[in-house]
Amino acid sequence: MFWPRSYDEAPAVPFLWRYELSSGIESARPPALAGLVPFNLISAARAPVRPAGEPTGLEAEPEPQTTPDSKEIGLWLLGPESPPLGLAKGTRVFAPFLGNGFFQYAKIGRELSFRARNGEELWRKPYKAYPVSDPGGDLVLLLTGDNNRIDVIDPSGNPFGVRSVSGNFMTDLDFANRRAAAALVFSTGAVTVLNEEARAILEYEHASPDQPLFLKSCALGPDARVVAIHMLAGDQDRIVVLGLEGDAGAGEAHRPEKYSVLRTIDLNATYPHLLHFAVNRHGLLLTAPNRTEYFALASGEDRVFRGAVAAPVGDAEQATNRNRESADGLASAQIYRPVFADRDYFIFGADDAAVLLNHEGVAMTRLIVGGSGAFRVLPGPNDRQFALHTEERVEMYEYAPADAE
Repeated sequence: MFWPRSYDEAPAVPFLWRYELSSGIESARPPALAGLVPFNLISAARAPVRPAGEPTGLEAEPEPQTTPDSKEIGLWLLGPESPPLGLAKGTRVFAPFLGNGFFQYAKIGRELSFRARNGEELWRKPYKAYPVSDPGGDLVLLLTGDNNRIDVIDPSGNPFGVRSVSGNFMTDLDFANRRAAAALVFSTGAVTVLNEEARAILEYEHASPDQPLFLKSCALGPDARVVAIHMLAGDQDRIVVLGLEGDAGAGEAHRPEKYSVLRTIDLNATYPHLLHFAVNRHGLLLTAPNRTEYFALASGEDRVFRGAVAAPVGDAEQATNRNRESADGLASAQIYRPVFADRDYFIFGADDAAVLLNHEGVAMTRLIVGGSGAFRVLPGPNDRQFALHTEERVEMYEYAPADAE
């Protein structure tokens, strides 16, 4: 089960509620239930509903018999506002976690539709693309087959803002956790950040005239004020962190903002694949397959982690560990490990645990993850709230440091 080892060991991270994907909501014990919010989850398999009479916090839900069009069920849309919705086998969907419904499309199709949580179709448009969006579903990007052009639509399915962003093969994108904003990275050096109006607040071109260049990965800060770009420049893998400096003619003229390079981080290994990292105005947290590192952008110091334990990078033993090919303190090397940044804290996955760091990269607590072990971190509806999602359940926590205002 998803629990801190004890509430005494995790005073800064109170547990709010748990939603079992097979049975419904269970409130925190302690404290009291702190406000269940609407959310959407897609599940490929759903266990039978827990029998009535067992304590769930809600009455047992009725089991739906078929999909709305009476076809074999392939997926389930789950959430607290309505009974589970069966989706026809072969259906492809994208469900914004904090959105008002879900997108439905075909692997090779000519249409995209948006449906409410109860399955009601709200609109259908002739788009030949795959949809992705911010957590609230307000800024929607349509990915085309070759990733050379990304179209932009609003929640009603209409072309929005810049309407499209083009470049030479988009390699990665990321959405802000606390704002409807997105960063798009193209392989040959172009980076665009869109705001909630789908206007470009950053247009950046990384220059590398004397050596080959390939942009691979990106991370956008929670308020879209900082963006980090992972690239191969010549034979050096590095991360460049850019900070937006405010309105420099944006607004009615829709001109991008000025920016500055906050830090350039040369990595000690070359990663041929997408890297997972998260960034805010305080620092950058990198979860490479064989190590976890925190790089300070403001106060604090760089840290390298062995599993869930950290020491300053300057420590001789830790500096040696940074160059190891094997997993540094982890049970095994993994290309994907969860990583998340909010305005003043970070979270990363270390085997069966979610480790929470404060704004200076100092470990505050470790939450044990049960079930299948694989999980992801999602933003909650309010500041400092986050969800841990596994195949079995979703749980909401809140970061509540003692010095919070």
